[in-house]
Amino acid sequence: MNLRVVWSTEDGDFTPWFAEEDNLRSLGNPIGINLGLGAKEKSVGPFNADILCKDTVDSTWVIIESQLERTDHTHLILRQVLYLAPKEVSKHTVDLTIS
Repeated sequence: MNLRVVWSTEDGDFTPWFAEEDNLRSLGNPIGINLGLGAKEKSVGPFNADILCKDTVDSTWVIIESQLERTDHTHLILRQVLYLAPKEVSKHTVDLTIS
């Protein structure tokens, strides 16, 4: 399935769709985190996190990074920065990449 038929852009179509409450719940349930939306396209250091959520149980931040295409150098660097982010910024990072 060509995901670009459903979501033509990542930041304008896919991210807003994924940030909807039902979709965050669909992601959070299997990984055991109750996700509440904090922001979309939020600055985290020199980059923007696609979705910034808060774990509604312990109030820690969760960064969700998504990509509709295969990963590339820029996204790999971003993921390294987000994974190594201080725990004050994010306790969890979720990476969604289409293969």
